[in-house]
Amino acid sequence: MRFSLVLGCLLLLARLAAAADVFVDNDLGNDAFDGLSAQPSGNRGGPVRTFRKALRLARRGDRVVVANTGRPYRECLTLAGGNHSGDDLSPFTVIGNGATLDGTSPIQPQDWEHYRADVFRYRPRLKAYQMLYLGGKPAARAPAAAEDDPLVALRPLEWCLHEGAIYFRVEAEKSVYSYDLACCGDAVGITLHQVHGVVVADLVVQGYQLDGIAAHDLVRDCQLVGVTCRGNGRSGVSVTGSSEVAIESSQLLANTAPAVVSEGGEVIEAQPPQAAE
Repeated sequence: MRFSLVLGCLLLLARLAAAADVFVDNDLGNDAFDGLSAQPSGNRGGPVRTFRKALRLARRGDRVVVANTGRPYRECLTLAGGNHSGDDLSPFTVIGNGATLDGTSPIQPQDWEHYRADVFRYRPRLKAYQMLYLGGKPAARAPAAAEDDPLVALRPLEWCLHEGAIYFRVEAEKSVYSYDLACCGDAVGITLHQVHGVVVADLVVQGYQLDGIAAHDLVRDCQLVGVTCRGNGRSGVSVTGSSEVAIESSQLLANTAPAVVSEGGEVIEAQPPQAAE
């Protein structure tokens, strides 16, 4: 009996010791490092530079710890299969520390073409569900117009998507060269596929053409905690197939697209616990 208890404790300690923190830093990091410490040390010790490398290093029940350097991480993440799932003792966790995952791509001034008057046109690579960003934030989108030519409804600094092209009206006596403009260059920020026991915490996901976070088939026991999804083209969070996602203390801003899209299921809003009588 005592031997079994001791053996059980040793196995528990071994499994706890096996879980690791993988550190990501897009300032100090290097993908040649081992990812096992937050600061560079020794020959190859220190944080990796990209989420992509961190997810290659991570194993079941690990934590990916992200440094908030003030500069966005311009990547797409895919969490899939056993290596990116939790175990009986700990979830697989992405700790964002308030960092931003950004899918926008700058539009070079020379890529705009003059359409007419003070309206300019740009043809993006991804043509549907597009977004225009002005100075790092979603630009004001003009409401859909009934006319064949919706551009008549554009006000200065507004934009619209028409027949696969982005149209943007500049201010009087200004050129499109005067503005910091970007559109969605990547489709999905975080893709979850066939994973369980996952926590994504304290992360901003913005500027993706389709979804900020997309849970595909067979995702269960997944939590989004303190996550902000904003300025994504189709939805902040998309849940499809036989998947379940719990969203806690998060901001899903419908400033550009529906906050949550669920296909084949329903969105259930948790009720606060009732006070004891």
